Amino acid sequence: MADITTSTKISENTREVVYAFQYQYVDGGNESAVSKIDVSGLEKSANGDTCAGIRIVEVWWVIMQ
Repeated sequence: MADITTSTKISENTREVVYAFQYQYVDGGNESAVSKIDVSGLEKSANGDTCAGIRIVEVWWVIMQ
């Protein structure tokens, strides 16, 4: 059985995007080289510029055993 992953966009505007990511380790899979956010798909700025990069401001996590 493969590991279980989900990515959910919670909210988005031209200055901020909030995502939730869940990863359930099942059989030894690995998420080390997985792209989670494609910046080219984010909202354009007020002058029409596409997003060229992001900055991670805050991270929360929960580890359950």
